[in-house]
Amino acid sequence: MFMLEKNSDFKKKVIGIIGGRGAMGSWFERYFRKKGFRVLVSDVKTELTNVELACKSDIIILSTPMDISPGIAVEIGGYISKDKLLMDFCSLKEEIVNVMLENTDCEVLGCHPVFGQYTKSLNGHNIVFCPGRKGQWYLDNLRKIFEDDNAVVSVISSKKHDEYMAVVQGLTHILTIAAGKFFMDSDIDINEILKFSTPVFRINAALTGRLFGLDLSLYKDLVGKNKKTEEITKRFISSLEKSLEVFTGENNEEKILFLDEIMEFIGNYRFKALSETNSLFSHLYSL
Repeated sequence: MFMLEKNSDFKKKVIGIIGGRGAMGSWFERYFRKKGFRVLVSDVKTELTNVELACKSDIIILSTPMDISPGIAVEIGGYISKDKLLMDFCSLKEEIVNVMLENTDCEVLGCHPVFGQYTKSLNGHNIVFCPGRKGQWYLDNLRKIFEDDNAVVSVISSKKHDEYMAVVQGLTHILTIAAGKFFMDSDIDINEILKFSTPVFRINAALTGRLFGLDLSLYKDLVGKNKKTEEITKRFISSLEKSLEVFTGENNEEKILFLDEIMEFIGNYRFKALSETNSLFSHLYSL
């Protein structure tokens, strides 16, 4: 079994975070400092430049918006020696990993922390690694650190990652945005309708409100830049139309068979989901 203690040199590595004054950059700056690392930060208003950070750091992390991350990778790539690691925190991986590979000879690793800036700890949260070039020693050490804090770490290709994100982020955010548009077009007062809501509706309404309470500029890239989002959303619309056709019809037997088929596909996950949502409901109404 891999043991971090056998690789104590890793704790001597300097971590540099480009975009370290942003939401996720500052989150991981605090996290790595608490783990005992020396952390350097560059950002728009820091004296330390991106290139200076790249020269002084062993692990260089791009914690910057997706639309400017490729340009930064090009800017700093030639200053990073082969034994160092260039890593990113972008929510889509295929483009940025390819750009990093093309513009530097160092080790390359895509990393997607699948949570937001308000997360208090890594406990139970997902972190995805997308290997680029070499980087196994770095990946093993980072994985050990994250898993020690009970993060769920997965390793997958950047292509497959982006396919999953079309569902996990692209489709999810489109549906949430559409829910907000529906409330607006229907002139539904959310605060008023919540007086009549079920727990499920209350959670869905809260998730809609939450999206519009965050940085809206995120969604143009999370939804728009994933090439698979349109295909996945059209497939969902097809499923929606079929569901509407069945449940507005008069054939009750067809409705039961329709649900049974889906239930068989979902399998035992339905029991876990029922338990988790019951706990969520109890907590929600205790606030």
